[in-house]
Amino acid sequence: MIKEHEILQAGTFLKPHGINGELNLELDIDVDLSAVRCLIVEMDGIFVPFRVDGVRQKSIHTVLVQLEDVSNEYEAKQFVGKSAYLLREDCLSCEDEEDGFYVSDLIGYRLADSDGSYIGVVQDYDDSTSNVVLIVASPDGKESVYIPLVPELICRIDSDNKEIEMDLPEGLTDLNNG
Repeated sequence: MIKEHEILQAGTFLKPHGINGELNLELDIDVDLSAVRCLIVEMDGIFVPFRVDGVRQKSIHTVLVQLEDVSNEYEAKQFVGKSAYLLREDCLSCEDEEDGFYVSDLIGYRLADSDGSYIGVVQDYDDSTSNVVLIVASPDGKESVYIPLVPELICRIDSDNKEIEMDLPEGLTDLNNG
């Protein structure tokens, strides 16, 4: 059975395309779907793999996908609005080539400012907008600090010691304590 930590969201299914079961898929990441084994879709609370039988580029962020065993418009409609996931092991090419990690990999990392002050531990992130924000628990664990994950602010990421050093603008942690 596929577990949530084994997958990465790739995009969202839009409306069917035509009557033969082809689907519009809006991609959130840059990936060559012809190079992956399958797309994963949550169906009734279970992550189900579907082999990709065909892919055609429609626009910059949208592809037309033909999934195995989806052969008509009725079957395709069951996917509309659902997220499409990839197996993490299949999508090394999906990683940010410069940094080589996923934002979710930063959960549990200790965050420090470039002046050496300890900010806290990354508890979660919010990627619902174009600006990814790290949600960092303060040292006492009673408050959360929201830190924009902007490449210009990152000084270093130490994967071995699970530490992030960022050059944060003065007062940022005081402004957004929640």
